This record gives sequence, C-alpha cells and structure tokens, in this order.
Amino acid sequence: MSLLTLIILISIASAALGYEAAYTPLKRIFFLDREYPLVKLLSSYRTYKTILGSWFYLLLPIATISIVLLKFHLYLFELFQCPWCLSFWIAFIITWLFGIELKMQLIIAGVSLFAQAINNYIRNKSI
Repeated sequence: MSLLTLIILISIASAALGYEAAYTPLKRIFFLDREYPLVKLLSSYRTYKTILGSWFYLLLPIATISIVLLKFHLYLFELFQCPWCLSFWIAFIITWLFGIELKMQLIIAGVSLFAQAINNYIRNKSI
C-alpha cells in the first residue's frame, strides 16, 4: 500500500469517526452527553479541603487520584463536543498503532482535519 493511499484512508476514516462520535448518542454510554455540575464541583481541591477538613492531608492521595480522573472526564467531555479534535486524535492514535514515525503521524493527523472540513461541507450542503 502506498503512502498516499494510507494517508487518504486514515484521514477519511478518522474524519467520519470523529463526526459520528461527536454527533451520535454514543457519548451517553460514558456520561459524556452533557455537562454534570457535580463532576465540575468534585474536580477541585477546594471542595475536598472543605469536605474533609483536617483529614484532607491524610487522604490527599485518594483526593488527588479522584481529581485527576474527574479532570480527565471533563477533558473527554470537551473533546467529544468537537468533531475536528476527535478526527485529529483518532488519526494520531491510528497512526501510532501502525508504528509510523512522529512527523508522519502529525502530517496524517493534519490531513484528517482537511478531510473533516470536506466531510462537514458535504453534510451541511445536503441539508
């Protein structure tokens, strides 16, 4: 398979996957369909310091782990709102799994943004 064919296939596939993941109810499985105020509240040290009081420093490792996981959830929520970001990261991960070098990964992921623009144009034009 030639390099150009690989670039085109990965770009088109990641653009389609990014669009579908951003606009389908698939996000509901991981609770990424809407913003939860409780997650935002529990992802700050101030909340844990208020709740735990003098036990805060003793339970700091547990609080840190939960804060990191909740911040990661907030990051995924923001990521799943943007089909452009999703297509870039999907292309980057696919090329990483293929074992392609970093420069080429970034080029293919950049081309996937162009494929996402074409995909967006086609979908908005047909409405």
